Amino acid sequence: MGITSKLNKIMEGKKASYLNRIGEIVWAKIEGYPFWPSLVWDPRNCSEEVQREAVMNIDNSYCVYFYDCREYGFTTSKNTISFLENESAMLKQKIKKSEKEGFDLAYKLAKIDSRKTKEERLQFIKNGNQIARND
Repeated sequence: MGITSKLNKIMEGKKASYLNRIGEIVWAKIEGYPFWPSLVWDPRNCSEEVQREAVMNIDNSYCVYFYDCREYGFTTSKNTISFLENESAMLKQKIKKSEKEGFDLAYKLAKIDSRKTKEERLQFIKNGNQIARND
C-alpha cells in the first residue's frame, strides 16, 4: 500500500471533531518555538514527504501550516489553540528578536485569512495551494 493510500485510510477513520478543525486558523506550538499563527491543514494535500510524516504522527497530532514560514509541522491538540480566542495573550508572548519580523508577517497573514470563510480556506487546501500570500 502506498503512502497516500495509507494516509487516506487513516484520515477516513478520523472523528468529525478532528476533521472539522481542518481549515481553522490557530496558534500552534512546536518545541523550541513560540506559539505561531498557523492553519490546520489536511496532510493529504501535501508533498509525499509530509504525508510520510503524517502517517507516523497523525494519530495524536494535527498537521499545521505555519504562516510565513511556509512549512508544515505536527502538533498536539493542547499545542493547537484558537487564533481569535487567544489572540491577545499570544501577542504578549516573548518572541526572539530574530523571529519578530517573521512572526509579525505571519500574524498579518493569519488576520487576513481570518476574514475569509472557512470554506474559502478549505478550497485552498483542497487545491494544495499555499494559502499565505502578501495581500
